[in-house]
Amino acid sequence: MKEYNVDRIKSNALNLVVYRPEHISTLYKSPLKIYMNRKNGYWICLGPEGQKAMDMLKNKQGMYVSDLMFAMYGNGSDQHSKEKDMFYHMLKLCLDKFILMIQTGQDYAWAPQPMMIKDINLFEVTWAVAGYCNLRCRHCYAATNLHQKITYDEELENHILDSILSFCTDVTITGGEPFSHPRILTFIEKLAASIRAVTILTNGTLIDETAADIISRYDNIKVQISLDSGIAENHEKIRGRGTFDRTVKAIELLRQRKVNVVLSMVPMEINMDDMESLIQLGERFGIKNLHFPLYQEFGNGFENRKELSPNKKKICNFFDRAMEQMEAGRMKNGHNFLMKKTLDGPPGTLVTNCGVGRGALIDFKGNVYPCSGLFDDTFIAGNVKEQDVRDIYLNNTLFQTLRKIKTTAIEECSNCIFQVYCSGGCRSRALYGNGDIMAIDPYCNLYKHELETYLWKQVEKKKYNFHNMTAIKEVMDIKCHA
Repeated sequence: MKEYNVDRIKSNALNLVVYRPEHISTLYKSPLKIYMNRKNGYWICLGPEGQKAMDMLKNKQGMYVSDLMFAMYGNGSDQHSKEKDMFYHMLKLCLDKFILMIQTGQDYAWAPQPMMIKDINLFEVTWAVAGYCNLRCRHCYAATNLHQKITYDEELENHILDSILSFCTDVTITGGEPFSHPRILTFIEKLAASIRAVTILTNGTLIDETAADIISRYDNIKVQISLDSGIAENHEKIRGRGTFDRTVKAIELLRQRKVNVVLSMVPMEINMDDMESLIQLGERFGIKNLHFPLYQEFGNGFENRKELSPNKKKICNFFDRAMEQMEAGRMKNGHNFLMKKTLDGPPGTLVTNCGVGRGALIDFKGNVYPCSGLFDDTFIAGNVKEQDVRDIYLNNTLFQTLRKIKTTAIEECSNCIFQVYCSGGCRSRALYGNGDIMAIDPYCNLYKHELETYLWKQVEKKKYNFHNMTAIKEVMDIKCHA
């Protein structure tokens, strides 16, 4: 981040013209107002006197710093010296963050940069090893196509495995239910022995002592287990009779062996009040990593949406509680839907927050998709039997097109104050929920609510000076890991 010098601003006050650019948005909570640069996400919180100055600088022509100081404090030499010093400091911070800009005829604010090949995440792949699932979950987006008998192609599987091992550092194993595959333990061992990180997504009901023993040999494996309530009755209303005890048993087997376990619960109308029960179950096994993926209205999720899809107000309240529990230290990662977004370097390197086109899903047939949420035949970009997965990833037209989606091209997002942080949300949810891949994410209101709540919480954690004109936080740096 460029930094200005307070003394130089003072010495050049007669020649320096500053203005407030059009891409500055505001949030107001009496008597404070947050000013945020929509292009880079930097923000500052000001009290009434700072707001008065910002209002005077709305004009694109701007004002000389000396004229601004006169309008604020008059000609008094010593009467307002402390206030003036603080005001210059505020100007410096606003210039550092491009919330105010120097009038040079050019707009120097950072904007999202086109994604380069080096920025594309070629090294993380999701492998849907199994085309079958042993459960019939009522909210599953994969619908009924996972309950037919599958004949697996061992030669193809070995080819996929070799491809992943040749270039991947991180792989997510999913299904169907991955532990329904007869060779799943072979896959896990070969992957864990050779690459940096392996994540397994499972319902846990098929994990036995043998599986737990093998998984525990590797400290680079994370097992994410779906448990939609800490209350057996509510979990089984969603996933079927007898599933709760089997899933909890799997958690017990893994934690006895010190395996890294994440509990995953989809918030729905039927379990919206069950967060505490899940936290307590996690505490029982020493698990703080909780994952709350958002309900998807497609597949079985579409068929049962009237009963299960969460109320908009309730889902906001749910994540408010998650934020409180994270602050209390009882859980981590509860805001996983706000994907990693740091501003330690030049911001805007991600064109959208959505990973579409930047990762790849390979299914058990060898089909390659640009996203694990876009899994119907329309989005098959190629097959590893016929083409190298890296070639598909880098050169396929579908991948390239989806990678070029920009937040500013999504109408509802183009002027949103949170566009740098949310970056347009999820494109698969937009497609299946609102009928167009360029539509608004159905959870847009949730993102806005939680981001605004998070911002004001950061403000509350700081002590104000007597004019409330100092910066509350230099950079809003959300680090929520999925």
